[in-house]
Amino acid sequence: MTDQADSESVSGDPAAGEPGAETGESPSNETPPISMERLKMVSAGDESFERELVELFIDSSRETMGLARSAHDDGDIEALGRAIHKLKGMSGNLGALALCDISAELMDCCRMSQTDRLDDLMGRIEGEYKRVMAFMEQHQNEHP
Repeated sequence: MTDQADSESVSGDPAAGEPGAETGESPSNETPPISMERLKMVSAGDESFERELVELFIDSSRETMGLARSAHDDGDIEALGRAIHKLKGMSGNLGALALCDISAELMDCCRMSQTDRLDDLMGRIEGEYKRVMAFMEQHQNEHP
């Protein structure tokens, strides 16, 4: 059973011409990897809570990405799907919308045992994850 959030894209509205809407590709590197509007909404404008959310994401996502990498390398599609599901939730909640979207694509492939796109999608996740982490670390340095 899939819930609605798993099957819906959280970024890019084709009608609005938003990046990633039609192709499922990551937005260009000029587009911030985090929706600060979403982060501020989730933290209710509380800067201390916002810092906590960022720290929690950084710590938790490192562990989750490690699990995803290991599962991918081992060819364990079920474990990969579980790890990516967790990453999808974390990134969506924080406003890393492109990372959330790519994670949803990889989850679908895992769920349907479509292994032909796993390497490509893991590569895209790795790239977007690096962008998100760099942005978050910069955000932490600017808002100690």
